[in-house]
Amino acid sequence: MNHLPEGVAVCPFRYIVRGRTFCALAIRESRFTVDEVIPSTCAECSVAEILREHPCGRMALGVEIGVYGGRQTVEMYYASCELTVERILDISDCTEASCPFWVPPDPERAAAIIEEAKQRQGKRTF
Repeated sequence: MNHLPEGVAVCPFRYIVRGRTFCALAIRESRFTVDEVIPSTCAECSVAEILREHPCGRMALGVEIGVYGGRQTVEMYYASCELTVERILDISDCTEASCPFWVPPDPERAAAIIEEAKQRQGKRTF
């Protein structure tokens, strides 16, 4: 049974460990942020859409998922260019036609980011 609304893409950065679903892009820097996700959180998140519309291999993404009163919300997205080492403030500029640094995405990148996240599993960063 699929709990995501119709038309919502499955994010390539979502993974499962021991029956729990996690986000490899989640930033855990406070006691109010989590990396474990539920279907409604993924439905609210725009990462899959961003990657579909701006598929640059140099774009690094991060997501803050907050928990308040038991409810998860996507609080903030972060995007940076790994070549220029600068935060991307206008994502519309990240296209093959508009950015001289654009490169096609590496299909293995999501798997590498998930493996890195699994290594951090259970280790608090705050």
